[in-house]
Amino acid sequence: MASTHFPHEFDGPINVDSATALKTAQAFIETKNQAFQADWMVDPYPVTWDIARHEPYEMYYLRFDQAYKGVRFHEDTFLVNVDKGTGEIRGYEIHWKKTKFDTPAKIISKQEAAALFYKRIKTCLSLGDMIKEPQYGLQVPYPMDAVSGVFDKSDIPCPSEVKSKPKFPEAIARDYMLSYMDIELGYRTTGTGGEARLFYHTVVKPETVLYGFRYAPRIQANTGQWVNVSGDLETRPIPEPSDWLVDIVAPPGKLLYPAAVAVNGELLSLQDDLVEQNGRTLVPFRSLLEKLGAKVTWDAKTKKVTAVKGATKLELTIGSMTAYINGKSYKLDVPAKLINNRTYIPTRFAAESLGGTVNWDAASKLVLIHTDEGSNTALTPSELGHLRYKAQLDWEIKHQ
Repeated sequence: MASTHFPHEFDGPINVDSATALKTAQAFIETKNQAFQADWMVDPYPVTWDIARHEPYEMYYLRFDQAYKGVRFHEDTFLVNVDKGTGEIRGYEIHWKKTKFDTPAKIISKQEAAALFYKRIKTCLSLGDMIKEPQYGLQVPYPMDAVSGVFDKSDIPCPSEVKSKPKFPEAIARDYMLSYMDIELGYRTTGTGGEARLFYHTVVKPETVLYGFRYAPRIQANTGQWVNVSGDLETRPIPEPSDWLVDIVAPPGKLLYPAAVAVNGELLSLQDDLVEQNGRTLVPFRSLLEKLGAKVTWDAKTKKVTAVKGATKLELTIGSMTAYINGKSYKLDVPAKLINNRTYIPTRFAAESLGGTVNWDAASKLVLIHTDEGSNTALTPSELGHLRYKAQLDWEIKHQ
């Protein structure tokens, strides 16, 4: 281990952004790397308050891990402090040892590893630190050998602190919380020989905001809301699920929901399921029309829905095969209907009448609507996967 720190008091504004500081640190590492001849990759994973509070406020504290053939080795680290005001290097610390890296001919794929981890990852039910309400957290297993698929150790028991049965389903809470987790291939040493072998392990995604002593967001066990470990509502963004999780939770061909609607790439939130009739998808009128930016009124006496958006006025009447756009009549394939005291309207006709374009993705069972104000760019496979994941979990909550 080598360590050097240059004392310096911060007495000016922040003139150096994080991207510039990173380049400065990488260039500095090159000047010190002759003795190690190692490759170093930046450590992007989140730092919690309990760690960050010990770091100099006036500096960027940048972490790098040694990499062998592009695979991270967390046990060798290079830490660099860059002054936020001047951009100068103010300290560095190196943890390095000579290591032999195993290079097996074949390893388990990430998707295969993810499926094994998915079966082992459990939830823990506990009480919030401050607000004593039940909450779910994740209990992740030890690393798994990338060749044999054997986990390093047995799972640690997770005794529950909560006596009453929670209202929100445990399995759905787990699938939600796994959105901020990823599966990473990395090296770690085993035994006393100093050889590093390949293992898969779970990591919290870099964009996840942690709380206190490395606590990731949790799920309130009765309401299903995101909370922190203290029990306060978590309003900061939660990462989108990784492709491996989408492939497990919501793969095409195994979707439970009959159909879902997305407007400009955002899933339409509905209290009731869509209805399929005569090859057409019917949707609760107010949820869709207001999402499309229309002003909506309902006449209970005439059973007529009226939506106005800009210069366009759309009128639909329960049971009628005729709709009106700015007074001109149009024949419908299926009429608006009253189902379980909810008014449903034909999705495609309503959206196109108000200026939207509509496409159907059969594999994902998604009605994709784009408005004039939104982007009409085709969604990527990953974006479609995110929508399937949300639609699947929404359906499971409604039908638990």
